[in-house]
Amino acid sequence: MRHDDLVEARSAISAFLQGTSGEWDWDDFTSTPLKVDYLDAIRRVCLYLPNMFPPEADSGAYCNPEGLRALRAVRDIVISSDSEK
Repeated sequence: MRHDDLVEARSAISAFLQGTSGEWDWDDFTSTPLKVDYLDAIRRVCLYLPNMFPPEADSGAYCNPEGLRALRAVRDIVISSDSEK
């Protein structure tokens, strides 16, 4: 497994959830394919969260609260896979 992809996924998702990512960090993460297949699948899930869990109109949010719960679950999967290496 490419450890740099794992670190990138974990860092990008965690920073996004904490509101500490840079202006374009989330866009960079969701739009740049990763070399590890399952991490790239996770990246694509992150990309499509607004479609799967649409935010309220005019809220400025990326997705609705259910989508944020899903994103936290995705982050936990990435973190657990990091501890299994």
